[in-house]
Amino acid sequence: MLDYQYSRKLNRAFPFLLTAIIIVLYLADNFVIGKWLGGFWGTYVVRPLLWAILAVLVIRFFPGIRPAGKLRLRKFLCWMAFLCGALAIIASLATGVLDGFGKSPYDLSPRGILTNVIYLGTFVVGLEFSRAWLINRVFRNNPTLGVILVSLFLALFWFPASILTTLIENLKIVQFLGTTLFPAISENLLASYLALLGGAWPAIIYRGTWLAFEWFFPILPDPGWVTKALVATFIPLVCLTLVRQYYLDEKKSRKELTQEENPQGSLITGIIAIVIVWFCAGVFSVFPSVIVSGSMLPVINVGDVIIVQKVPPEQVQTGDIIQFKAENIRVAHRVIDIKEENKQRVLITKGDNNQSADTDPVLPEQVIGKVIGIVPKVGWPSMIIRSPDLSVFQSLAEQINGEQ
Repeated sequence: MLDYQYSRKLNRAFPFLLTAIIIVLYLADNFVIGKWLGGFWGTYVVRPLLWAILAVLVIRFFPGIRPAGKLRLRKFLCWMAFLCGALAIIASLATGVLDGFGKSPYDLSPRGILTNVIYLGTFVVGLEFSRAWLINRVFRNNPTLGVILVSLFLALFWFPASILTTLIENLKIVQFLGTTLFPAISENLLASYLALLGGAWPAIIYRGTWLAFEWFFPILPDPGWVTKALVATFIPLVCLTLVRQYYLDEKKSRKELTQEENPQGSLITGIIAIVIVWFCAGVFSVFPSVIVSGSMLPVINVGDVIIVQKVPPEQVQTGDIIQFKAENIRVAHRVIDIKEENKQRVLITKGDNNQSADTDPVLPEQVIGKVIGIVPKVGWPSMIIRSPDLSVFQSLAEQINGEQ
């Protein structure tokens, strides 16, 4: 009886023990290794050793787990995980086609590759086995909650804690959310869902495929932060939806799927769709807008999408590109001067591609916001759909010919 009670208490202690170890690793990585044990030994010896120890503890000494997915579909999930990583790579390469490529910053010598394989491999294996254990052991009765909470918790490892101290300006906060936090949460949601269904290995395959491209490919895409934010956030969510749908299709017939499918996934998908619609409609303080004229060439091309941040008119400075209302249209031009007329601050604007400044000054109540990012060419589908004739195709052809 005493042995049974001791065993139960020990089993209850494992989740707290694993969580505590992960927190200690996070604190050590951010405040000890980086600060006191820097250089090769701290980064490439101590850190991998700690993650390797965690992996061994979870695999060898923690109670076993049984993933929620069917055993016969484990191989299928591994293939889906690989395809998700490949899709992320293809999407990333597409951003390079739009915004350009750059040389990899990582050491691609044989020694450098081997060092980084150990560095990344121990981290991914340790983290993903911990993820799979927490989700399938602690949250086996409420897996949806487990996927969400574990994803948010482990997303902390996607960026250093020191970056939070630099988030002072609104633009830096928006860039951090778009390029770091939201992509981290999206990647973790996909990895957690794979770990829920298939255990650690599908999540390892997904993460490993993407990291192998990011760390060992000699030429990498160099997208603007807005493009990176959109692709890095939405591609994992698209993959999550595809994995879920294909897994359910493999698991049961369409009739059973319709009758028994858990509505929580549809609810999450619906919420994401609503947020996207609200973003495009300008409900939030940051929103997109399609450019239909060439007045801001070469900075902004026809068909580009600008990301506009709503700001008070008094915060606009000379040199900023702003969007403002002019009669019944929205115009994006650069502020070239600021004057005072009739005891109020007015803005003198001009398109970079125009010969002269705009005729009328921009009044404070006309200012919509400041342009903080540009996504090349993605506005063309919207322009084609709205075009009443074929003129938009002519403009597109002229732009393509001009780039060749």
